[in-house]
Amino acid sequence: GAAFARAILVARSDGALYRAAAETWLLMAEIEYRRRRSPLPSLQRALDLLDRGALVADPDDAAGHVTKTYVLLHWYRSGSASPAEDASMLDRVVGAAARAVTIDSKNPRALVALGIAYIYRGSYEFFHGGQGSSWWHLASSRLEEALAIASDDPRANNALGLVHRWLGDEFVKTGRDPSREYALAGRSFESALALDQGYF
Repeated sequence: GAAFARAILVARSDGALYRAAAETWLLMAEIEYRRRRSPLPSLQRALDLLDRGALVADPDDAAGHVTKTYVLLHWYRSGSASPAEDASMLDRVVGAAARAVTIDSKNPRALVALGIAYIYRGSYEFFHGGQGSSWWHLASSRLEEALAIASDDPRANNALGLVHRWLGDEFVKTGRDPSREYALAGRSFESALALDQGYF
């Protein structure tokens, strides 16, 4: 809002201010999406604050790239692009998250963001006639790394559950037994719920 704008004028070199403003617009976009309004104007403002502000002031800010990952992911989820544009958008999501992990490979938020990006990339392949398993195995590796650092993260546990659920679905699609994957998914979902009763 206006307070952020004034602060940015005073300290234009502080990338954290731009990132905080972008996170505010991302939150606004989430609210608009839930109210069935277009989140795109808010997402565009968030993206501009990152690409023209935060990541110019500090290109190696892992947190800024994590925020960009979620801005782009929300853009993808808004369903406003064509199928070809969806694939391109997901590649941008993966690229932003991968950049965050390259900068700080022990940052659990970055690892979770990359894991989630891989999940969406795999589901895109799954729904467009391909196999998502290679992406979901990448996701599993990143999420397990995140949980080794911060085991109490419900988002990481939930995302790992999604990985195993998708792998199970692919097993069903190809005539294999999905029971082990579904059991692992259930355990991860239970862990997420135990950590945060209001997560789901």
